[in-house]
Amino acid sequence: MERLHVAIVDDEPWIVRGIARSCDWAAHGAELTLQLTEPEEAIRRIIVEKPDIVLTDVNMGRISGLELMERVRMAGVNCEFVVISGYDEFAYAQRAMELGASHYLLKPLKREELASVMARLSARIARERAGTGGGDDVTEWLSLRDIESHAALFSHAGIRCAGTGWQAAVLDGESLSGSLEDLRSAGIPFIALDIGRRRQTLFFSTDQDLSGPGAPACFRQFAGGMTIGFSAHHPEDCHPALNWQEADLSLDGRFVFPERTIHCWRKQPEKMRAVLEQFLRAFEHPSEILLFLSGFGTHARENEYGIGDVLWVYNLFCITWNHAGPGEGTERFAVATPQELTALFRNVDEMGAYLCEAAAGLLRDRRPNVPVTGARFEELLRHVQAHFAEPLYLSDLAEVFHYNSTYVSDLFRKHLGHGFSEYLTLIRMNRAREILRGTDLPVTEVAAQCGYPDACHFTRQFRKTTGLAPRAFRNLTPFEIGDTGKEE
Repeated sequence: MERLHVAIVDDEPWIVRGIARSCDWAAHGAELTLQLTEPEEAIRRIIVEKPDIVLTDVNMGRISGLELMERVRMAGVNCEFVVISGYDEFAYAQRAMELGASHYLLKPLKREELASVMARLSARIARERAGTGGGDDVTEWLSLRDIESHAALFSHAGIRCAGTGWQAAVLDGESLSGSLEDLRSAGIPFIALDIGRRRQTLFFSTDQDLSGPGAPACFRQFAGGMTIGFSAHHPEDCHPALNWQEADLSLDGRFVFPERTIHCWRKQPEKMRAVLEQFLRAFEHPSEILLFLSGFGTHARENEYGIGDVLWVYNLFCITWNHAGPGEGTERFAVATPQELTALFRNVDEMGAYLCEAAAGLLRDRRPNVPVTGARFEELLRHVQAHFAEPLYLSDLAEVFHYNSTYVSDLFRKHLGHGFSEYLTLIRMNRAREILRGTDLPVTEVAAQCGYPDACHFTRQFRKTTGLAPRAFRNLTPFEIGDTGKEE
């Protein structure tokens, strides 16, 4: 695999040198290509050179690490950010996570923590690179055409812009053909890009928020046959990839509101600030955080949380407990992406119950007292192997084997070195390879037999794992199959 490029940004040269010496970059398939001490220069260099991973300090004087992240994101650069700060700057975790930071590390930086972060990031990037050969379909489409603004996108398509604002929507459903005609009749200029059999991305030139109460009726009329995810409305031009990512992620609002067909991208810093304060008070008043988490599903719906808000709470829990909660020898919680979160839990209620259970155990400083032998864990794995084609969640295993969900999650990481969802995906993808090599079944049937009712989702996951679409994999010779990813 191509080496990962890493950048370090801190206004103190001695800190940059210290971080540079604190990690064996080559051991993680990486090389240190940028060591920068001037934030303005760092922003320019990162946008131009596009490193895979950026480690940045928070407090750098006139330009903070958070502003650096925001400006790089607005330029459409999709790198992984690791934010580093002191204990007294912990509240910066809020904004860092809103901007998509992969990890939040505290000073003084520990070698083992940095090594753990690099190991996980290199594994994640390897999986993503195996998917589409360099990025998501829409991002790659824009990059190939050097399109970095909505104005350029509309000009490329020969469509006149009606307003100065911009918004994107992702439509997910079986019947998309008649939907675009309904939208054209609303008189709002838009561009449509196909991203799969069941999805389309729309970019709008509009001065109004199309997801709001004053949105055209056509959205509500055709939403019954599909789900729509809207980005935020951007009054100023920005990179179209940013809008698309927001819209695509907002579809996971089904995690909170499964009955709704229209979902919106939300960032609610005031509400999230109150949540942060609750977490920071948790060790002085444990009952508060347990009460909050036990009813988190209801709280999320009452406060109109989007998937970004829910993910923020989950990752804030991980960060808070990793730095303040676990005792010596206790495994750390892994922050998640939206895709990982929705693979771990059926819905927001199940997530809240899991966090409540985990918090109660950590606050009591007590581990489950029922030992699990190697033979017992093998039985648990056999259960997964027997039921992988069915909807299967962490809570299902906990219920079948009479353990709590936190303990089951810890078992997978202890015995296998990775989580339950990664193991389940591995089983499903290996089975998919077998079916594709040995049968002529259509991809939709292969997907169903491997636990994916959505063939589009199956195809994207298969490409992430093997680097090829299912049909292309089926056409490989036996010699070529050996180069598509290791089967375990």
